[in-house]
Amino acid sequence: MISDQEFKNLQDKVSKIELAQQTQASKPILPYTLDTQTIKSIERATDTFLLDKVMDLQWKGFFHYLTFFEPTDSTGGWGSGADGTGSVTFSFQSVNLTSGNVAGNVTSIGKQPVYQNGLLDWSQEQKFRTAIYTGAPANLIVRCTIGVEGPGEHYGFKIENGFLYGTVGNGTTQSMVKLDVVPTLGTVYELEAQLYPTKCIFIVDGVESGLIANNLPSQKTFPDSLYNNFILYEVESKTAASHTILLSYFEFISKRSFQSTNA
Repeated sequence: MISDQEFKNLQDKVSKIELAQQTQASKPILPYTLDTQTIKSIERATDTFLLDKVMDLQWKGFFHYLTFFEPTDSTGGWGSGADGTGSVTFSFQSVNLTSGNVAGNVTSIGKQPVYQNGLLDWSQEQKFRTAIYTGAPANLIVRCTIGVEGPGEHYGFKIENGFLYGTVGNGTTQSMVKLDVVPTLGTVYELEAQLYPTKCIFIVDGVESGLIANNLPSQKTFPDSLYNNFILYEVESKTAASHTILLSYFEFISKRSFQSTNA
């Protein structure tokens, strides 16, 4: 059995060990204080290194595209089409898609980066976001997709029968999910879709609103890969009247299918 004196001695040793540990923890990593000029030199070197690494990662690993639909020509560099009295109008504020005044009339714009040598394909993680303002949701169909909406390979958004859906297709089968947001006339919506190898996430106004994990696009060979990242906006009239959607911007980012190996 330990005596009182031995117990006291043991307590003293423990206290000394704890004090030594606290003292060591409070010591600076360097045994001396750096002067201001040295600190600034280290900061500049670190910032330069980080900037180089960030730029290198962006350049070699990602493809990024952003447009505010600049009207550099009659269509802003986008392909367009309109049935009947439909029209596409570019302005300093937005691009306006107006359907014809016959049910089934479609007006669309799109961009298809065909000559990119397989740089982009469905196998890579990719995301897009856009802002859209719609007319009366119950009287029109709106499509905002990468790829062509339907059973073909695509992902994105669709408004139909007054509801907002997330949609994907794998080339033969389409899957859709009704999102939590019900679109209303005169409201601007921020739409974002994130495509991963195992799922597609749909985000509305910054809030995740739905997910699909089947029938995702995945084709990597021609000709299907020609339509990868074919950006498509459409408005289709369901009544004998014209309907308009307004688009503010489009942003897209994807991991590259092949990456530069240059130092």
